[in-house]
Amino acid sequence: MKWKMEKILIGEAMIGVFLAVLCQKVFRFSNALEIEYLPFEVVGKILRWMSLGSDVGNVIAIIIYIGICIWPVLYYWRKHNKGKEDILLFLISLFLFYIIYEFINPGRMYHHMPDIFTTDSSAFPAIKIGYANLFYSLLIAWGVLKAVVLLGKEEQKGWKKRLYRGMNFLLILVASFYTLMIFYIKIFEILQKASQFTMDDWMKMAVQILPICLMIWLLLTMLNMVKAMESENEEKQMKVARKLSESAKLIMGLTVLVNVVFNIYQFVASANLQHVNFNLDLSIQPLLIAFGSLIFYEYFKKTKKLKEENDQFI
Repeated sequence: MKWKMEKILIGEAMIGVFLAVLCQKVFRFSNALEIEYLPFEVVGKILRWMSLGSDVGNVIAIIIYIGICIWPVLYYWRKHNKGKEDILLFLISLFLFYIIYEFINPGRMYHHMPDIFTTDSSAFPAIKIGYANLFYSLLIAWGVLKAVVLLGKEEQKGWKKRLYRGMNFLLILVASFYTLMIFYIKIFEILQKASQFTMDDWMKMAVQILPICLMIWLLLTMLNMVKAMESENEEKQMKVARKLSESAKLIMGLTVLVNVVFNIYQFVASANLQHVNFNLDLSIQPLLIAFGSLIFYEYFKKTKKLKEENDQFI
């Protein structure tokens, strides 16, 4: 499992680097977040090119357009177990019709925005990002509701197995997403600044990257925790829970230390720095995980003790 996860994360890192080079060098994006609307931009340009090419191309473009936009509804009709949350698929489909049409005819986007945007061409990417974010929010909302329903209830058959599988999938998904985004965004920034990238910029990047890398490591440790709970081995559960708690505390301590050292460096070298920003970037998540894993540790310890007492009594 560990080697499998390492391969997944290496793959995500490579994809992140590839996307950064593609968006910065090929598409010439000025902002890393512009990748959010890239799929719609590509589809819109292809369909517009086909539509303007010939009458046959126009017909094919319409068919492709309808086919892309109607897939959520087709997925709904092909599903055997439909739930109330699946109604969102119709809304997603309707919005796909709208957003892709807007990307085919990008000039229309200004009509639904305040007048201030019509005179500022630099705001155009922000408008596109807004459209894309709305679509992704609908898709994520459906996914979250679907996940809640799929977990089911405790009395259902296979509920425990689904619970562990769902937790494994969620941890892998979050770790993969963090890896992809950290490589994509940071490589994009390096390519964008190129020769202007100073030592100060490198240090700031290190301060930003370290907590995320440590969080990915913590997520991998949590995967071991889920696996231990699934095995129902009390000794293994206690060992992994203790390790998870120690890892979370170490991450919290390292994050604080790195931020403090960087702030001291900025204070000492402030006369030679272009930008000085004294802050403490901390995530409360490792601390919560540390407390939670210690609670689990005590629970597993008590459970093991009760089991041993019962075995002696028998």
